[in-house]
Amino acid sequence: MARVTDAEVKEIIDVAASTDLSPFIDAADGLVDRTVALGTPSLSAAELVSVTLFLSAHFLSVYEKEANLTELTTDAITSKYAGKYGSGLQSSQYGQTALALDTTGLLSQVGSTRQASLRNIATAP
Repeated sequence: MARVTDAEVKEIIDVAASTDLSPFIDAADGLVDRTVALGTPSLSAAELVSVTLFLSAHFLSVYEKEANLTELTTDAITSKYAGKYGSGLQSSQYGQTALALDTTGLLSQVGSTRQASLRNIATAP
């Protein structure tokens, strides 16, 4: 059972009432289960709910591509968005909030790449 509900996510992000958020909630819940919930020191159940809530909103905002907007023009109206956004969880205000709530620091490692190296240890005959 997911930590958050459709209604709870809809309280923090503007989305049509008929929108099914279960794919985003399931993705967030799974990611929290595989990372943050295993952290040391561990987060409380309430803290895990908060992280899952903001991750769910992040996944929705990325899906709807709103997270990457810096300016939107419709007819004669131009809206500019404040904030500094990066990639991954840094690409939305919701992802940034989830990162801030994760005191284990494990979410910040998700998607990070590490450079592999090989070395030859064989000896010539």
